[in-house]
Amino acid sequence: LLAHYGGRLGQVAQCNLRELSNHRGLGLAKAAQILAALELGRRLGEERYAERGIHSPDDVFGALGPRIWTLSTEVLIAILLNARSRLIKIETISQGTLTEAAAHPREILRPAIAHSAYAFILVHNHPSGDPSPSRADRALTRRIREAAEIIGIHFHDHVIIGQPSAEGMPAYFSFAEEGMI
Repeated sequence: LLAHYGGRLGQVAQCNLRELSNHRGLGLAKAAQILAALELGRRLGEERYAERGIHSPDDVFGALGPRIWTLSTEVLIAILLNARSRLIKIETISQGTLTEAAAHPREILRPAIAHSAYAFILVHNHPSGDPSPSRADRALTRRIREAAEIIGIHFHDHVIIGQPSAEGMPAYFSFAEEGMI
């Protein structure tokens, strides 16, 4: 199974039950066990951040990178935090196309309001693997920053997740690190 997916466990994790069970030697029961094990691993990883908090783009990448860098479409996620930067919830806002995961500021801020979050981090992936922000990414970040400021929820960062590269290029882009938030 790993050989089929180029040794990438993240690719396996993106499969659904039907896709996995179609592989030679895997039936529905074994495919379900594999997916359950991967889900438990994902939850364990998130639990670690619930206890210690998310304080940097490296933490964001550690918590979500393996989950979303292999996706073939963009996904927009909000990481909701309390006043001590501890994880309240990770909420998927939208799942998009190859080049965008559109959402209005109200959809992005709704989970933060509903869960009484002190702060949030916006995260999305670039299926191309290049985490460089597009013009639309920059515009969205400005709009979210303005909307969050009006309602009094701290917008810590907008992190774009790409794929780790052999050339040593960063696998993410942080608007906060670049002074854009």
